[in-house]
Amino acid sequence: MQGSSLEVDIDESLAFDMLFLDSDHHYDTIINEIIRFEPLLKENGLLVLHDTVYYDGVALAVKQLMENSRFELVTLPSPRDHGINTRPPGVTVVRKIRGSKDRPNDIKFCQEFSGVEININEMRNQHEKNWLVDQNR
Repeated sequence: MQGSSLEVDIDESLAFDMLFLDSDHHYDTIINEIIRFEPLLKENGLLVLHDTVYYDGVALAVKQLMENSRFELVTLPSPRDHGINTRPPGVTVVRKIRGSKDRPNDIKFCQEFSGVEININEMRNQHEKNWLVDQNR
């Protein structure tokens, strides 16, 4: 497949044992990918999300999965980092323990998180920001 994960045609009859999501790290993208692809994940299937410690947009989507009784998950740091004294990228492994037939569409887009990628005010390394890119250029 080529194209945006949110726009490509997919066969809705497919069922997957494992899905790996590593996209642009904005909350809007990752939560909409989860909403789109989670119904294709088999019960007891695994959803793996990358950069869940470093990128707050991804972490907020993980938080929503943590609060949903249909999933159990573990988040692990990874040994590399994105610069001096920064958070590690991290990976989260989510197991779908129950389907959504009894509660369809129970994963919702949270407007208050819209646009979040990295929340600078909450960064653990307030003194080290030289890795940031000026997004106004």
